[in-house]
Amino acid sequence: MEETVFNKKPLSIGQKVERIRTFRGFKQEYLASKLGVSQQTVSKIEQQEEIEEDLLKQIAEALGVTPEVIKNFDDDKITYHINNVYDVHDFEIKDNGNFIAQQV
Repeated sequence: MEETVFNKKPLSIGQKVERIRTFRGFKQEYLASKLGVSQQTVSKIEQQEEIEEDLLKQIAEALGVTPEVIKNFDDDKITYHINNVYDVHDFEIKDNGNFIAQQV
């Protein structure tokens, strides 16, 4: 079955960590260094369906968010927020394709 907005599979907690890490502009190596683990371990974490609460707290701190932000992360909410709250002229695209706020 083709995924649509209406039957989209919810993101796993690991996928949410990956999305937030990417939105923040961090590489797996950065998160690995903050957690004191290897990049391969971060890759495995980002593939997990569940993450223990203590590890989730450490990840959240490293990403500069709360565990609740990770748990409640939703691509659609982020897209809506970007499209409706921020003026597109306040951002520029970096070489890696991520958006950053322009210094005003």
